[in-house]
Amino acid sequence: HPDLVYHWGVKAKAFATAGAVDASLLTHPWLIGHLHPDYPLFLPSLYALTARLGGGFAEGPILLWTVALVAATCAAAPAALRAADAPDALARWAPALIALAFVPFGIGYLTAGGADWPLTLALVLALPGLLSDDGDDARAEDARVGYAAALAAACKIEGMALAGLLVAGRLARRVARDRLRAPKRTAASALRVAGPMLLVVALWWQIGDRLALASSARVGAFTPARLGDALTGMVGALGAVNWHGLTYLLLLVPLLAAVRGLRAAALVVLGQLMFYAVVYATVPGDIARYVDTSAARLYLHVMPAALLLVLIAGDRVTRGRGIHSGP
Repeated sequence: HPDLVYHWGVKAKAFATAGAVDASLLTHPWLIGHLHPDYPLFLPSLYALTARLGGGFAEGPILLWTVALVAATCAAAPAALRAADAPDALARWAPALIALAFVPFGIGYLTAGGADWPLTLALVLALPGLLSDDGDDARAEDARVGYAAALAAACKIEGMALAGLLVAGRLARRVARDRLRAPKRTAASALRVAGPMLLVVALWWQIGDRLALASSARVGAFTPARLGDALTGMVGALGAVNWHGLTYLLLLVPLLAAVRGLRAAALVVLGQLMFYAVVYATVPGDIARYVDTSAARLYLHVMPAALLLVLIAGDRVTRGRGIHSGP
């Protein structure tokens, strides 16, 4: 990924050399434009630790983290299908399906070493907590979503938006089921779900405040017309060549948001896409250029989860259960 060369890798090499977060690099005025000093530091710190343990900075070992993240995403897929009561046969095939569907895009779009796969993994990891009826596993599912949200928040600014949506989706599901009949239990659930993310955000905020890191955001005026331009560009980006048409499945997600049992997960996917649209609408300059150069990659964050939701809905229809059945 180009960001490994010009962003994450630069930070990681400096951190590995310094043996700590290099404050002089993050506060250097010449580097603010492309190093994004205010971004979360988990990924470059992980790469720096890899370099320290490996005896020096090299791209090869760092790229293996992407392989591990892809493998973890594939391995997490069956749990989402089982949480939605999909057949075991479909769940067993899920890792191969995810690999065959998304690894070609990951290779063709040069995602190795970037910060996209951690967000992809976080959303797939959290799906069971957004789909299952929980039962006696409510605490475990709270923790699953909480740690997934923390992973997303630790990796990228976009991940903080995803983390917030995951927490909101899980808590909305718990509140809808408990009807606030047990406020103490609801409060404990909220702490388990939101606590890890809040800790990550607090650490990131503390570092940024202590170093007075300048924001790398470039925010312009927001207008409905610009939002329309952003959405139009994002729809056009569904046809990006490396996706081979798979991203058109995202057009089904608004329909899935009306399906009981899939609603929370579908709304998280839609919320993340709308977050990107709003960001595009507030970036000064040519919106089309920003969309053309990044939207296809941003779709990777939500596509595996969207595919799993489509499979769940399709399974319900083919088994005659109806898409409105479920928890």
